[in-house]
Amino acid sequence: MNSSVTTISSSQLIGQAIMLFRNSKLHEIFVVDDNGILIGMLTLSNLFDALLRGQSLEEPIEGCYLPKNKITFFPKNKQFSNLVQVREWLLNAKVSETPVINDDGRPIGVVTQVSVINALLKEIQGLYDQMYSILKVVPTGVLAVNENNVITVSNQLSEKLLGLEGNEVIGRNLKDIIPEVNLANKGPQKIKRNAACILASSSTVSLDPICGHIVVMYDATEVERMAQEVESIKRLQSTFETIMNTAYEGLLVVNDEGRVILANRSFEQLVNKSSEELMGQDASTIIKGFDSTIKIKRDFDIESINEHSVITSYIPIKGGAEVSGGVLRVIYRNLDQLQDVMREFQKLKNSLSYYKDELYKLNGTQYTLDSIITTRNKAMIEAKRVANKAADCLSNVLILGESGTGKELFTHAIHNASDRCKEPFIKVNCSAIPAELAESELFGYAPGAFTGAARHGKMGKFELANGGTIFLDEIGDMPLQLQSKLLRVIQDREIEVVGGTKTVPINVRIIAATNKDLKHLVYEKLFREDLYYRLNVISLTLPPLRERKEEIELLANSFLLKFNKAQSKHYKGITPDVIEAFKHYSWPGNIRELQNSIERAVSLGMNSWLTWEDFRDILEQGPNVFKSSTKTIVISDVKDSGDKIILRESVQQQESELIRWALNECLGSRVKAAKLLGISRSTFYEKLKKACIN
Repeated sequence: MNSSVTTISSSQLIGQAIMLFRNSKLHEIFVVDDNGILIGMLTLSNLFDALLRGQSLEEPIEGCYLPKNKITFFPKNKQFSNLVQVREWLLNAKVSETPVINDDGRPIGVVTQVSVINALLKEIQGLYDQMYSILKVVPTGVLAVNENNVITVSNQLSEKLLGLEGNEVIGRNLKDIIPEVNLANKGPQKIKRNAACILASSSTVSLDPICGHIVVMYDATEVERMAQEVESIKRLQSTFETIMNTAYEGLLVVNDEGRVILANRSFEQLVNKSSEELMGQDASTIIKGFDSTIKIKRDFDIESINEHSVITSYIPIKGGAEVSGGVLRVIYRNLDQLQDVMREFQKLKNSLSYYKDELYKLNGTQYTLDSIITTRNKAMIEAKRVANKAADCLSNVLILGESGTGKELFTHAIHNASDRCKEPFIKVNCSAIPAELAESELFGYAPGAFTGAARHGKMGKFELANGGTIFLDEIGDMPLQLQSKLLRVIQDREIEVVGGTKTVPINVRIIAATNKDLKHLVYEKLFREDLYYRLNVISLTLPPLRERKEEIELLANSFLLKFNKAQSKHYKGITPDVIEAFKHYSWPGNIRELQNSIERAVSLGMNSWLTWEDFRDILEQGPNVFKSSTKTIVISDVKDSGDKIILRESVQQQESELIRWALNECLGSRVKAAKLLGISRSTFYEKLKKACIN
């Protein structure tokens, strides 16, 4: 609509109208009254008729124009809903311009045939662009031909199928491009182009009269592939249905609304209904208590089907992020049967637990962190703390210390404090395995690996320890050739058995121990440096007993209690002079020597207390000499510095304190005190006299 409107009053003259037509170059002018209301339309034809009738230019146009009831006009909200209406208006309109009036009857615009035709052409062009865009993306080749069989339209896929460019197709006769196509044949026709097979079919554009054809082409190879996929899907569906129907468990598949979309034969038998009867039903009407809106996995729910209690599980089906349905499994139809199964399962579980406990006992890891006795020595307290932390991780542990300091005890404690305590604990003494057999002992061997090999092969120590802990004792004595293989095991966490062709993955915690200086062995090229750093992730250094003098009494009493219980003895304790002598003894065998000495004394002792006489064999030999109280007593310095000290007065003082302690214990009875100390009465009286004790 053109909003520029030219109007003339019915009282204006014919001459003025001529000038208005001349200036506006219009063919029609709208006539309005004094209030601007449309009352008619003056055309050039009306003006010519008035002049031919002889009317002068000074006469008004009254009676010369077409009245309002003789013309077509549009309300301001008039719209064409489709191109057919526009076409009908163009064919039926008797004027080239039509006024548009508002609700008051005043003209506010004009619709001309030229503007309508331009809009129509624009709309047609838009439709053509849309159609061509569709043709470019449709998965088929399309050719349009006119009534003379000349190709007027082609899309890119048709050009690709024919192996031609667009300018080689448009404007050419269809017979020149595809002579095999018969437009009169409505069925699919095969075409061979560039070793490709094309299926083509045609349809007419208009039946009466025929003004053209549309030829649609498909890649026959793609169609065949799709047909094969459909066939494959059918086979998969058949396989799926077979699996569903052979399953013992009842299976029910529901959609996201909880309605049944599939059921197998077991479920049909359970509910006494066919799949056709179950299809579309709400699952909650079939299974009492079932929540059809559930979106999460649920295991072992008790539901009711046909008045029978069953155990079910539900697995949701996810399509992307959304849950699109689920599968309900009827696991047990008879709860009595389940109770029998659970009872058998509990028996197996109890048996497994029993055998695990028995294996745990056989592993020999009887020591725990509580077995480590220390209260005052800072080095031992720190070692115990580190061992407790090491039990919580899987890092390799290297324990250093002299023989008899408790390296194996710490190894047991770390294993028992870890989450692998019920798993295998395998001990390997690296110094006791012959070098030629070390590899087969550690990693095992395959059947027939060497002469004399077991028929079925043998598992190595690492494979036996899989899931648990392996203790490599005396690691400093391991042959160099074997060290490289051990390094490979630590790095790759897998072993290769002797004579085997495949590697075996293992999950083993490694604890190594040695009484040698590994750094010095690395310096002398007797131990691999890279292996040392692989093992030395967490390091524990255990102090010798001579550096734990403050804990010797505690350890001695602990061993006495242990052997009293083991041998059903009732020794009351160790006399103070012996404890004092223990503190000055160098203990070259460390805790093991102390333990063995007390065990021997408990086994051979004759009195109620362990006295000097029970330990004379270790306290009066070698450089550590302890003699009677009347003779010189010479001992090594605590740090073995070679300096000698005289202990005559010290021993006499200890004897005096011991006598006073015995008398106090026996309420002054000298006979009982002598018996308590394990000496004769005459010896006791002699010592009383020397000590000046009344």
